[in-house]
Amino acid sequence: MKLVVVGAGAAGTASAWAASSRADVIVLCDRDGDTALAGGALLTGGADDVPLSFSETAAVTEFFEKLNYWRLQPDRVVSDTGMLLACAGLTDWQLPASRFDALQEGATVGVVAWGTNESESRLLARALREQLAAQGLHFEAIAIAGAGRWADTPSADIAGYLDTAPGFAELEAGLKTQCEKLAAALFPPVLGVAENLGTFLEKSLSLPCGEWAGALRSTAGHRFASRRDALFQAVGVEMRGDRAESLARTADGWKIEFRGGGSLLADRIVLACGGLASGGIRLGSSAETLSGAPAASLSWKAPGDVVLDGTHVSSTGAASGLDLSHLGLDALQRIGLQADRAGGLRAPGLFGAGALLAGRPRTLLEAVVSGLAAGSAAITHV
Repeated sequence: MKLVVVGAGAAGTASAWAASSRADVIVLCDRDGDTALAGGALLTGGADDVPLSFSETAAVTEFFEKLNYWRLQPDRVVSDTGMLLACAGLTDWQLPASRFDALQEGATVGVVAWGTNESESRLLARALREQLAAQGLHFEAIAIAGAGRWADTPSADIAGYLDTAPGFAELEAGLKTQCEKLAAALFPPVLGVAENLGTFLEKSLSLPCGEWAGALRSTAGHRFASRRDALFQAVGVEMRGDRAESLARTADGWKIEFRGGGSLLADRIVLACGGLASGGIRLGSSAETLSGAPAASLSWKAPGDVVLDGTHVSSTGAASGLDLSHLGLDALQRIGLQADRAGGLRAPGLFGAGALLAGRPRTLLEAVVSGLAAGSAAITHV
């Protein structure tokens, strides 16, 4: 069986891995999506979260072990604005807020300014002091000698430098001059791409070291891509950079036409190309909706019913499209393809996963869960 997965974020990667033992899997990825833009932590979606079943937890845990990027561990993580955010899991690079609980009252946590200017680190430290005042911890901005030259440099570039032996030696030496007064060190997302340098710093300095969750387009996307590519290589999944233009049913499967020419035949398809945020779904313009076009649709030619709260979006008043003043902006998070719990779409052999699906929590963990379900269903459903 040949399975094609469109999209290589959390949902697409989970789908490809879940199907790889029983299918020849090809993943199409022509651009970064939601996962590459996220800060790494598996942030919870609040009231919209659905607790994982025992089987889902087991499947996610196994996938995480193979991917070697996330771990399922409910905790809190520090955001780039100093807020403590609830998460269902996090990466090995990030410092769980629960590690602050083991520190003695009056202990100092260093907020390292490397790639951020010192005033930003001071603001983050102040925000943490206010939130953790009951624990009596002191958060202090720490400047490392020479690190100021990296101000306003993309975090991924800094992480790449610190991955090198000279870069890590500079970081380690700079911290050693400060560590006597510190009980822990909190970093921006710069502690390496290929490896988690925080583990090496912990052994060298004998204090907890880790990152806060990065902002959009931080190092997390590069780390995820590195671990994803290694997983695909290990299980024999092929990844291609072609961009799908259209998808059509054939007598015994599916045919994908590529933008720029060429095509690919497949027995089953998993669509994991993201929702509105990453371009998997597009809103119709005023001119389009006035001429009778759907208010929202897939961004490329493929079968699927785009719905909002159970209603086909194409049946929304064509003259006005989506009335967001009435629906609220959060309606944009609920638009997607109508699917069953396993991701099955209305056409046989076609499945969806991740933020492309309607009414699902827009979280990384939900993307993984839905991706695993779609990949498994694709190789078992007749």
